[in-house]
Amino acid sequence: MQNLSKLEKIEKINQYLQYSESIVNLFYELLELQNSANCKNIAEFCNLDDSKIDTAYPYEYANEIREIYPNFDKGLNVFDYSENRIFGQMRNLKNDFFNTVLKKLND
Repeated sequence: MQNLSKLEKIEKINQYLQYSESIVNLFYELLELQNSANCKNIAEFCNLDDSKIDTAYPYEYANEIREIYPNFDKGLNVFDYSENRIFGQMRNLKNDFFNTVLKKLND
């Protein structure tokens, strides 16, 4: 299936799944994402501006979060400067990813 075009892949998915076009497109996006999942691709999937997301974040700040939320390291945490270019805020791309999938499923 790797050498097929996007349209051919979508048609193949459609052969096996009798879902709406939006659901088939979501499956396609998820299949494509699994081959190259990184912060940039996940941000793009979630319609976030990846140029304003930084995978480096303040270590001391992360330690303070770990004290409150021990599962912090299980997230895909980035620093997001889209709303505040100077200070930014911590963002978990895993949350954004699943929220986007749920939103697309409900559209």
